[in-house]
Amino acid sequence: MLKKAQPLLGADFENTEQALIRLSGQHANTVMLGRTLLQAAPPITFGLKAAGWLAAVRRGRQQLNNSFADALLLQFGGATGTLAALGNQGLAVSEALADELGLANPEAPWHTHRDRLGTLVCACGVVTGHVGKNGSRH
Repeated sequence: MLKKAQPLLGADFENTEQALIRLSGQHANTVMLGRTLLQAAPPITFGLKAAGWLAAVRRGRQQLNNSFADALLLQFGGATGTLAALGNQGLAVSEALADELGLANPEAPWHTHRDRLGTLVCACGVVTGHVGKNGSRH
């Protein structure tokens, strides 16, 4: 399911980045009130503000891509992670299945170790925070 989600998110990122590139270029000289801690500050341009959003989205995209790379791996270890039901063919079956599914074959079964998925979910949360913050203020 993660393999199906990644290109969908990638397309959304691409659209968002292109829109922010256009917005920052179109408003490179559009002066607006700067803000710091919700207080008025010296003026900035709206283009600079949009460029900041773009930078945050790009950082989030990179972190999400890194997290996907870590999380896209096979979970196939049997009930206790030993592959015992497959006898001496366990590792060969695991490698073949990973190849067929286009997933990495992990160093050990991970069904009780969800740190990679947790990292991916956190990366999604950070990106959602960037986009939500921008949408709620303007």
